[in-house]
Amino acid sequence: SIVDRLKTLLNLEISPAYDRQKRREVLHESLTFSYSLWRKLFVARCFKIVDLPQFYFNRETVDIALSYIDEYLYKKGADVFDDDDNIASQSGQQQQGKRLKILILSSACLFLAIKLHESNHQFDIPTLVRLNNEQFTRQDIVEAEKDILTVLDFSLSPPTIMSFVPLYLAFLDGTGSTIAIDGEVPLSDEAIKHVTGLAKFLSELSMYDGFFADKDVSKIALACV
Repeated sequence: SIVDRLKTLLNLEISPAYDRQKRREVLHESLTFSYSLWRKLFVARCFKIVDLPQFYFNRETVDIALSYIDEYLYKKGADVFDDDDNIASQSGQQQQGKRLKILILSSACLFLAIKLHESNHQFDIPTLVRLNNEQFTRQDIVEAEKDILTVLDFSLSPPTIMSFVPLYLAFLDGTGSTIAIDGEVPLSDEAIKHVTGLAKFLSELSMYDGFFADKDVSKIALACV
C-alpha cells in the first residue's frame, strides 16, 4: 500500500547509511564559498550530462550522485575543498590539484549513479572522460570509484526527493488515504500533473544549495509539494 511504501522509505531515510542529519555539524562547518560554488557547478554539469539527447537519463540520478558526494565529504572531511581564507597561501599548482581531485570524485559519483540506476549502458568511462575535456584519465575514475565504494560501504541506493513526492501526492488524489473525510475533494489528474512538475522543479533547485545537504529528503519533498 501507499502507507507501507512511505513507511519503508522513512525507515530507510533514518538508517545509519542514509541519515543525513548526522552530517549537520561537519558540513555546515565546511560550507565555505568554495564548497557552495562547487556544488552549484557540479549540479549544473550533472544536469547537462543527463539531459544529453544521446542518453537522456532520469534527472533523479543527479540527486543520487549528489547524495554520494555529500556522504563522502561528511566521512572524509572537507579538506579536499579549497578554503577561501587560506587560498592565497597555496600555490597555483596546489589549487589546481585540489580542483582536479574534486572534479574526479564528483564525476565518479555521477558515473556510479548512472551505472547503477540507469538502463542505458552506452555511457562508459571513456565517454565520461571525453565529456570532461580529458582533464582526467580512465584510471583516475576507477581509483575514485574504489575509494567512494569503500567510504560509502556500498550503500548506493539512497532515498531521493522525488521518491517521496508521488507518495505524498497519492494522499491528495485520494488513492493513498485509508480514511474517508467528509467533503474531501481529491485533486484532478491535471492538478496532480501540475503539482508533480512544480515539485520536481523545486526539488532540482534545492540540489544547488548546500543548506539542504543535511536535511531529510522526506521533508524537502513535502515542502516541494
